[in-house]
Amino acid sequence: MDIKELKEKILEDDDNIRKILETIGCTRISKHNSEFRCAKNKDDTNATRVSVKLDDNLSSRIFDLIPIRGDLLVIIMELEKCKLSGAIKLCCNIIGIKYNYNTQNTKKIRRRAFGGFYSTIKKEHNNINIQIHDEKILNYYINKGNIRFKNDGIDYDVQSEFDIMYDDETKRILVPWRDTFGNIIGIMGRFNASADYCEKKGISKWLPLKGLNFPKSNFIYGLYQNYKYILQQGRIYVFESEKSVLQTRSFGVYNTGAIGSHEISPMQRKILISLGVDIVTCMDEGIPDEFNAQQCKKLVTSSSLIGGKVGFAMVDGILNSKESPSDRGLKIFNECIAENNIFWI
Repeated sequence: MDIKELKEKILEDDDNIRKILETIGCTRISKHNSEFRCAKNKDDTNATRVSVKLDDNLSSRIFDLIPIRGDLLVIIMELEKCKLSGAIKLCCNIIGIKYNYNTQNTKKIRRRAFGGFYSTIKKEHNNINIQIHDEKILNYYINKGNIRFKNDGIDYDVQSEFDIMYDDETKRILVPWRDTFGNIIGIMGRFNASADYCEKKGISKWLPLKGLNFPKSNFIYGLYQNYKYILQQGRIYVFESEKSVLQTRSFGVYNTGAIGSHEISPMQRKILISLGVDIVTCMDEGIPDEFNAQQCKKLVTSSSLIGGKVGFAMVDGILNSKESPSDRGLKIFNECIAENNIFWI
């Protein structure tokens, strides 16, 4: 189950929304045409402060001094002070569907080279078996800030928030990928040496850890951590590399995600469109504009009710060879994403 499917389940009965709002403490709930309005708690004097629309996205707002916008899950996260997984679980419990209902079985795996003790839960995701790994797997790696990532503009607190680890056995910096529910579905490892050294020695800079490989093309890195900010801003900046998500987070830009490639897969297309926001791809220098335009065209929908604008950042003349828009900090990133520098499809 993904977020789109969860929203479809919620919309099967309007009373599901009422129950969810009651559970998170909202009061004086009333339905006006195609939306619910309510106060955000019993002490709130404004009975229409919270709005949840009955559209496919469950578009929602809190009309505070600093307004909050997004969907019903964002409202839950804001009022309950919980993560995305907590908001999803709350909805599942209230409407009576099993959280992670696709799970099939659990088994323990012994220690492997490049791996660790972990339990796996197999589930179907787009007709592909996905292994969900127990959080305890992270205990078998070194939980310490990495200097190479720090020198690349990734703050130590961001490394901690995204569970960046180190594996002394493989000499790789570990970057866990999570699904929408916050489960670890794989771990990528970046060899702890310069790109020049890796090229000279014939070492792949990035590899999934053995036993922890997964189909990256079925996920968006950073979506779990950044979901609320993406919907609040009404836009997602899509990068190639996980590092760009971590770098932008370090200089205060939270509405980002990465596809782990320069080509958007069918499943990633589905995920990005389902967010219902503007999409701006920010590929590394060297990717031709024609190719970027081709990828963006995949994200254009025929309905104005689904998704937002789609475009790509034109980086020629701004970035050095093979640089990412995030590599040299906020000033250069802002140049790349300036409105007059985005080619809208």
